[in-house]
Amino acid sequence: MNVKSLTGKKIKIRRFSVPLLAVLLAVCLATALVLGTAFVILTWNISATVNANPSVHFWSWSGSSAANLFTYSVNIYPSVTTIDKNITYGITNSGTALKSTNMSWTSCSTSGNIASLGIKVYNNTAILYQQYWTSIPSFPTPFVAFSPFPSPGKYYTIYMNITGTSSASGSSTFVFTLQAPAS
Repeated sequence: MNVKSLTGKKIKIRRFSVPLLAVLLAVCLATALVLGTAFVILTWNISATVNANPSVHFWSWSGSSAANLFTYSVNIYPSVTTIDKNITYGITNSGTALKSTNMSWTSCSTSGNIASLGIKVYNNTAILYQQYWTSIPSFPTPFVAFSPFPSPGKYYTIYMNITGTSSASGSSTFVFTLQAPAS
């Protein structure tokens, strides 16, 4: 049966005579509506409050102040390990609960200067983070979780040891990323 033969046919519904093609189209449309996917549109709002620092942040020992970023400078020497047991900034948790925290070594500008690097975050009761690289890794390194998480109201020291290669010259810049919940 082709469409042309459907246009001339009529069916009777009660007292009315309706073209068969119109009935078939109505049935198809009704079926599509019934079988079609129903959906709703939901919306949500975000209210963003600006705070100076997240709960877990850097702490300046000399200025007794919070920071989200800091720069630390150290001299290194060829074939010598430089150890700083307490760099100029530490890490603290000013919140009221333990906070999951992770750290990654993100980049190094002149990897040929560095033979090894060790980082430790600790206080007098716990070592939260400790990583030691005997060669320059591919960047960024995977995030490593602090274990245990930083406790509320506690301050943690950052320890660093760096060994220069025998051919070290010029300077190198390292970038570390600290990842913690926003509140």
